[in-house]
Amino acid sequence: MGLQLTGGINIVGDNFTGIQFSILGNGAEHLNGIQLAGGFNYAKHIEIPSAQFALLVNGTDNLKGLQIAGGVNYAKWDSQGLQMVGGLNFGPVSGLQIAGLGNVVLGSGVSSTGVQVAGGVNSHGGTFSGLQIAGLENGGRHISGVQVATLFNRADTMNGVQIGLINYCKQLRGVQIGLINIISQAQTLPVLPIINARF
Repeated sequence: MGLQLTGGINIVGDNFTGIQFSILGNGAEHLNGIQLAGGFNYAKHIEIPSAQFALLVNGTDNLKGLQIAGGVNYAKWDSQGLQMVGGLNFGPVSGLQIAGLGNVVLGSGVSSTGVQVAGGVNSHGGTFSGLQIAGLENGGRHISGVQVATLFNRADTMNGVQIGLINYCKQLRGVQIGLINIISQAQTLPVLPIINARF
């Protein structure tokens, strides 16, 4: 158990258990504890119950815990926990992602479950199971669950419910509710107002 305090940067090349506090940034190979920075935090692996707090950026290869940042949170691999940010969350996090601008998951082979809430856009490149709520747009390749957006919902395959001004998917098993509802690969009635459904 340790404590690191600096006006510059704290770096630990091995496991660190304790608290890192710096004005600029913190770095550790394996974190069991807390990182607090005015600039950035990075830990290759973060274990529960650990947390990163930064005004600008938090980053990790593997998250099992909490990230809170003013700018960007990043988790590279399949992760579990909570991301909260004023700007953008990146990474396939199973749990809760809350962002002022957007939650973004890149890569067609990734999957995650949970809840994505964004003032702007939620975008998932792989398979997502759960709830997406967006001020502007929800998007995903394979979605099982519910999409709710002010403007636009989209998915390649949708198993569940889409609620928005415009709803689009290639294949649907569920219900679309909105002004315009599109199932592009449907044989009959691919476009309907108010409600569209396939079971």
